[in-house]
Amino acid sequence: MGVSMSFQLVSEDDLARARVDAEWGQTGIFEVVQPEGKPSGSLDKVWHGLSYLFEMAGSGVDLVYSAEQLDADGHSFGWNADLVRRTAEQLRIVTFDQLDAQYDPARMDEAGIYPRCWASNPDDWRKDLEHHFDGMVTLFEYAADRKSCLVQYLG
Repeated sequence: MGVSMSFQLVSEDDLARARVDAEWGQTGIFEVVQPEGKPSGSLDKVWHGLSYLFEMAGSGVDLVYSAEQLDADGHSFGWNADLVRRTAEQLRIVTFDQLDAQYDPARMDEAGIYPRCWASNPDDWRKDLEHHFDGMVTLFEYAADRKSCLVQYLG
């Protein structure tokens, strides 16, 4: 299996509830109906690779430390509407070519960038990175346009 990252679109009220009711934030929030046509929120297993490439490219996009931790275990994080908007703005500026210029599978494996097998099939991983980067850009634009929040899950 492995560790994957995904995002779910939520309202300010849903995010506020997740802040004070950890159990609901872990289970009940999955009952929040997602709008028809909402882009996928999955970064699958390439989340750490994208995070690393964002950092190496100096993009200002932070997938790991910018959101508010919602649970004691560090598996769910809240992105308020302002953080979603600011991230969407940053994602409008960065291109996958900028990230790809930083893509060095051997260096990523040596640095312990999850899933630590980048050099095993670098072309396929590059395609996965680009696919999930494109999806992330689309999701953040979608959420920002609607002044929505996001809950990020790591697990």
